[in-house]
Amino acid sequence: MPDGFLAKTSSYNEALNDPTRTPTEAKAPRSAKDVIDAALQDNSSWEWLCYIAVILLIATGLAGFVTGIILGRDLVAIGGAGVTALVWPALRFAGRLRDANIRIRMYELPLSRADTADDAARILNEALGHPSSSAETNTGGKPK
Repeated sequence: MPDGFLAKTSSYNEALNDPTRTPTEAKAPRSAKDVIDAALQDNSSWEWLCYIAVILLIATGLAGFVTGIILGRDLVAIGGAGVTALVWPALRFAGRLRDANIRIRMYELPLSRADTADDAARILNEALGHPSSSAETNTGGKPK
């Protein structure tokens, strides 16, 4: 290995083992709003990708369809119509993403009221329609 790499590695290890090094402060747990906002931001890029795909598919399909009609090429026109038909799966996926984002946003209010992780788990189980685990254990697996 190159000498520069070993020098950097040994100085890094020395810095980690330095007794005068102060530990970093623990990060505070993120709030439900922060987690939900991050999830929505992750989903928004996929949602925009779907909308861009819809626009490009429509433009390409219409261009092929019109070109095929003008030039009298039936196969080109049929191909353009086929490309335009691919719009529907992209639109359905974008709609499902939008619905998922709305559901995620709806969890924010009840989760922000939870004081502990157990409260949050109970709230999510109730929101998702799952029976609580305490009800199952007290009645032999059957909810009260």
